[in-house]
Amino acid sequence: MSGTRYRPEIDGLRALAIVPVVMFHLELGLPGGFIGVDVFFVISGFLITGIIRRGLENETFSLLEFWERRIRRILPALFVVVAATLAGGCWLLVPNQLEELGMSAVAQASLMANVYFWLAPGYFHDSAVFRPLAHTWSLALEEQFYLFFPLVLCFLRRLSHQKLFALLMTVALISFVGSAFGAFFYQEATFFLLPTRAWELLVGCLLAVCPWQCESSPRRDNAIATLGVLAIVLPFFLCDSEIPFPGLAAAPPVLGTAAVIFATANSPSIWVCKLLSLRPFVFIGLFSYSLYLWHWPVIVYTRIYFGYFGWKQIAFASVVSISLAILSWMFIETPCRQKNFVKQRRKLFTSAIILSGVTIAIGLLIIGARGFPQRFPNYPSVLVEDAEWTGDEYSLQTRFRFNSISPAELPTVGRKPSNGQEIDFLIWGDSHGMALSNCFDEIANEFNLTGKAALMHGSPPLPGVARPDLKYRLKLKREILKCIEELRPSNLILVAAWSAYEPFLAQKHFQEIITFCSKNSIRLWIVKTVPSTGEPAAAAEILKFALGSKNEVSSQKTSLADHQARTAKIEQLFRELDPDIVRFVDPAPLLFDSNQMTINYYEGRGVYRDRHHLSRWGAEQIKPLLEDMFRDKAFQNPRKLTPPSR
Repeated sequence: MSGTRYRPEIDGLRALAIVPVVMFHLELGLPGGFIGVDVFFVISGFLITGIIRRGLENETFSLLEFWERRIRRILPALFVVVAATLAGGCWLLVPNQLEELGMSAVAQASLMANVYFWLAPGYFHDSAVFRPLAHTWSLALEEQFYLFFPLVLCFLRRLSHQKLFALLMTVALISFVGSAFGAFFYQEATFFLLPTRAWELLVGCLLAVCPWQCESSPRRDNAIATLGVLAIVLPFFLCDSEIPFPGLAAAPPVLGTAAVIFATANSPSIWVCKLLSLRPFVFIGLFSYSLYLWHWPVIVYTRIYFGYFGWKQIAFASVVSISLAILSWMFIETPCRQKNFVKQRRKLFTSAIILSGVTIAIGLLIIGARGFPQRFPNYPSVLVEDAEWTGDEYSLQTRFRFNSISPAELPTVGRKPSNGQEIDFLIWGDSHGMALSNCFDEIANEFNLTGKAALMHGSPPLPGVARPDLKYRLKLKREILKCIEELRPSNLILVAAWSAYEPFLAQKHFQEIITFCSKNSIRLWIVKTVPSTGEPAAAAEILKFALGSKNEVSSQKTSLADHQARTAKIEQLFRELDPDIVRFVDPAPLLFDSNQMTINYYEGRGVYRDRHHLSRWGAEQIKPLLEDMFRDKAFQNPRKLTPPSR
């Protein structure tokens, strides 16, 4: 299984992996296209282990030579792409986006990109649209594997093939069990980190070290390869970002890839091998690495520059990505893999270290300069604020908090509380609550009220419900309920992108919070879903227009009818709640114009920060609605409320 002959079908298998990944990122109807990365992991594990095993058996293996080959294979094209991405970021990104790109570059050059994007999640969500190096997480994971796995095999080189196979199988099973468990409760960590991804690479490794040889049986191998292809291809259509992944959902494509590699090695004459060996498949496979590197930054910058991602932009990004990938493969990848490119190993290693250091230095410079806001003249500084402000200062930092949390740790909204003072209201919500937090703060100060905030990205403010990738927050939600019970605010305000969580919500979740509020004499308010707009970054669009870097402002809007269709199911849940117990606040009417289309811009500023989050200026546009809520008799506490003079 680890022979030295060139196998064109493996390059064809690479094509079968990269095309769905690109289609997924181009939003071309493959909801599970991201699974192509898992196919790459199996191929990498198989090929790398074969190289190491042959070298160890022939007593010719050298760690330095192995790492030299990895450097030649991976780093030259990667350095060029990162450099081009940084240059593009200085032109197209607003300061906070450029600062985040600097962090990404430092993480990538430190072989820690997967850890960084775990700590800054958003691969499947809108935030990834503005992260041009988000795809480098998988490269970092493979680089970590390349760094440590050869050392392990060298240490275990005296083991028999059977014992080595059994040991790797055991490690793979442990990793798989951890992945299956983590996909339901710690999906972000499970998705990005090596321990829960190692089994995918190890499946390929097991193929390469398998001590048993199977005789060729075209009929058997044809069946195995056919099933393998189906196991790879079907998940591209059947899986999506809502399915807990990797875990059990990754098993079919991983095992399917192994089946194809196994069967085509034994029987090169079967139809799968012939298909994957066709020149178009092989050619795409040859430049698949460069295509993986280039396609995502091109897509991100295409979205940002045009402000819209329709068919013309998709075609543009596709042509540019493929062209750059082919040129990169021809003039960077291929020449740099030759021995006559930097012949001396010491110089090659030194060059790699220097280039990594330069990348880190540039990234740190960008971070230290906070994205170089001086690129922007003073007059549109308020526009920079619209594009950057997220309300993070009001958020509850939860990533490393798994213990109890006290009420004092909740951020204050409005007047600061004095010792023993009762709380007038508490805002519990997700990032939509964060987007409104400053507005709530201003109103509370006007009314001389004291509030607290429990705001977290991606978490619906209801007990017992969480996105599949954030199950670990269920415990924290119980802690928040304890804080609410202790604080006993007069009002509890729930704010969320409700329609985004509709698949996870049921009437029982709302009834639970209603019962809780009734038990503790708390009035319950629900701020309905803010309409989504078709503009990926309205505030950034108008900023670039003001600076002259764009000739026109894109204005992709969403109709009221689309909003109503998107929120129909959650509205049905709302209608079933007792209006005497729950009061609703609907910002939608204030965010549509006379043509019933979303208002993306108002008085020369961006109403939306991105597709569905209001900017601070956008939140000001619904401030009258929130003020009416504070004036409502159901909200007022007669002992404390002092309405501002008007």
